[in-house]
Amino acid sequence: MQTVKYAEQKLVGCGKKSKPLTVLLAMMCPGAGHLYLGEALRAAWFIILFGTNSLFLLYVIMSVNVLKAPLVIAISVAVFVVYICNIVGSLQQVNLINIMDRLQYFEDNEERCA
Repeated sequence: MQTVKYAEQKLVGCGKKSKPLTVLLAMMCPGAGHLYLGEALRAAWFIILFGTNSLFLLYVIMSVNVLKAPLVIAISVAVFVVYICNIVGSLQQVNLINIMDRLQYFEDNEERCA
């Protein structure tokens, strides 16, 4: 039982990723939270999705004259959904990375003791 307490104390200093920093980065710029976590491909998808939706929204607002309101609302909802999925996805990913890091740490300690 004492080895578990020691392992938990040592875990604080290992390579954990910060949840608040991940969420803050994801909120500031979609995809930045995933880049912080090392998920470059997933970050690229969120950057592309958010960027194209935003540019399409600007295009519709500036040029289309007929049926503008429903189209603007639909695209705004799509932008919002991508934004929220980015934040929730980065939060889930940081939890998964921290759990996997913790499991790897305990597996390494068990191998040393055996």
